[in-house]
Amino acid sequence: MRQSETRRILLLIACFAAVVLVVVVTSIMLLYQTAVDLQLQRLKAAAEVRIRMIEVNVKNEFTLTERRDPLTLSKIEERVVEEMRQVNESTLHNNIGTPVEFIWGRLDGDEIKFMLHLLHSKAASIPLHSYVGEPLRRAIEGQLGTMIGLDYRGEKVLSAYAPLNILGRHYGIVTKIDMAEVRAPFIRVEKIVLLLAVAAILAGTFVFLRISNPILRKVQESETMFRGLVEQSIVGIYIIQNERFLYVNPRFAEIFGYDSQAGLIGRPVFELVYADDHNMCVEIIRKRIQGGASSVQFCLRGVKADNKIVHMEIHIARTIMNEQPAIVGVMLDITKRVEDERVIRQLEIAKETAKAKDKLLSMTSHELRTPLSAISGYSQTLLSAHLQGWLAQKEEMLPDLLDRMIQSSLLMGAIIDDILEYSKVEVGNVVIEYDPVDLVQVMDIAKLNLSLKIDAKELTLNIQIPADLPLIHAGLKQCIQILINLIGNAIKFTDKKGTISVRAKAQEDVVIVNVEDSGIGMNEETMKHIFEMFWRSDSVRSIVGTGLGLSLAKLLVETMGGKIWVKSKVGAGSTFHFTLRQWGKDGHY
Repeated sequence: MRQSETRRILLLIACFAAVVLVVVVTSIMLLYQTAVDLQLQRLKAAAEVRIRMIEVNVKNEFTLTERRDPLTLSKIEERVVEEMRQVNESTLHNNIGTPVEFIWGRLDGDEIKFMLHLLHSKAASIPLHSYVGEPLRRAIEGQLGTMIGLDYRGEKVLSAYAPLNILGRHYGIVTKIDMAEVRAPFIRVEKIVLLLAVAAILAGTFVFLRISNPILRKVQESETMFRGLVEQSIVGIYIIQNERFLYVNPRFAEIFGYDSQAGLIGRPVFELVYADDHNMCVEIIRKRIQGGASSVQFCLRGVKADNKIVHMEIHIARTIMNEQPAIVGVMLDITKRVEDERVIRQLEIAKETAKAKDKLLSMTSHELRTPLSAISGYSQTLLSAHLQGWLAQKEEMLPDLLDRMIQSSLLMGAIIDDILEYSKVEVGNVVIEYDPVDLVQVMDIAKLNLSLKIDAKELTLNIQIPADLPLIHAGLKQCIQILINLIGNAIKFTDKKGTISVRAKAQEDVVIVNVEDSGIGMNEETMKHIFEMFWRSDSVRSIVGTGLGLSLAKLLVETMGGKIWVKSKVGAGSTFHFTLRQWGKDGHY
C-alpha cells in the first residue's frame, strides 16, 4: 500500500474516532446527568418518607400520654429513635440496587449528635461546622435541598437534606448515596460502548474505503488527465491572485521566453505587461476581482524575458480559491497573426492610396479646369482686343478682366494648396505634434486670420469658451486649420450682418466645439455629402470655394481621434460640431 493511501486511511480512522468519541462522550454525559437528577429526586422522596415516619411515631407516642415535660419528651425521643433504628436496619435500596443511607441528627451544643448508628463509622457526633457534616448542618438550620459533597467519611456523596422540628427541638434528616455507586453502571457501559465504538470505527472505515476507493480513483484519473491537458496545452494557462501569478503552465513560460514555470510563480502580473497597456490591464483585472463581468476577452501586449514584445489574446474568468477571489485565464500568442495583419493592412493602405491618388488626380483636373478655362478665356479676349486695336478704345474693360484673371489664379492656387494638404494628411505624411492645446489661444489665431473676411461682410462673431475649459490633446497647427475651415465656411454662406457663434464645453473625456451660423442652411441631401471632396450643392455653385475645406477639417478631426457632424435646416443656418480628447484623459500627460 502506497504511503499516501496509508495516510488517508489513518486520517479516516482518526476522523471516525473523533466523531464517535464526541457522540459517545456526549451521550454518556447526558445519561449520567439524568441519572444524577433521578437519584436526587429519589433521595428527596426517601428523606420525606423518613420525616413522615418519625412524625407519625411521635404523634402515636403523644396519644399515649398527655405529659409534655422534658423527661417525657426525652423518653418519647428514645422510643422513636429505637423504632427508626429497627426500620433503618432494613437497608433501603433504589430500583437498581444502590444502597441509601439514612442519617438523623440534632444540635447538641457545638456538635451535631447522630440519633442513629452510622453505617460506616462508630462516631456519635461531629463538630457543627465540619465540612463533612455540611448537609446535616443545613438541615438543622432549617434548609431544604440537595447537594454533591463529602460525608462524615470524607467520601464524595449525593445527598438530600430536610429539616425536622418535633418535640420542641431542631433535627436534620439526610439521605445519601455514594457517587461511586452512581458511576459504577456507567463505567461498565463505557467499556462496552468503547469496544462497540472501536468496532464501528473499523467497520465504518472499511465500508467508506470500499465505497470511496473507486470514486477517488476516478478523481485521481480526472486530475491526471486535467493536469496533462493543462501541462501539454498549446495555449498559455495561468491563475492570478492578489495581482501575482499563482500558477502558470509550461506553454505560458515558453511564450514569455522563460525556461521554467518557477521564474514566473509569485511574480507581479504587471511586470509582464507592456507599459502602454498597463492601465488597461489593471482596470480589467480589478473589475473582474471586484465582481464585474464573470468573463472577458481582450488583446494585450506583453514583455518577454528578452524585452521583445509579444501580442496576446486574453480570455479571463473570475473564480474563488482559498476563499479569496482569483483570475483564471487562457492566453494565445497572436504575434504572427498581428504581424501578418499589419502587412495585409499596409498592402490595403497602399492599394487604397493608389486609388485615392487616381481619384484625386481625376477630381483635381476637373476642378482646376474651371479657373484655367477662365484665365485662358480672359487672356484670349485681351489678346484679340490688342490685335484688333480696340483695347485702347475700351480701357475700362481692362481692370475687370485682369481682376477676374487674378481671382481665377488665386482660386487655382487655393485648390492646389488644399489638395496638397489633404493628400499629405491622408497618406500619413503629416506628423502631428500632440500637445496640451488651449482652445482660447486657437480661437484667437483663427479670428486674426479671418478678421478681414468677417469685417468685409459686417458679421458678428460670438465666442463662448469657458475660462476653465480643459486643455485638448491635439496638434496646435491642426486645431487652427480646423477652426479656420469651419468658420471660413460659415462666413461664405452667411449673409451680410449675420451672426457666427463658436461655443465649447467639456463632456466626460472630450471637449465639444460648436460652430453655428445664421446662414442659408442646407437640406438633407446636402448634409449627406457635405464632407466629400469637391462636393458642392447646385444652389451654391456661384459662391467661390475650393470644395476641400470641410473635407480637410473632417480628415484632421478624425486623424486626431475625434468626431465631426453637422445639423442644419434650410433657411435656419447650420451648426458644425466636432470633438477632441481632453489632455490627460487617455494616458497622455
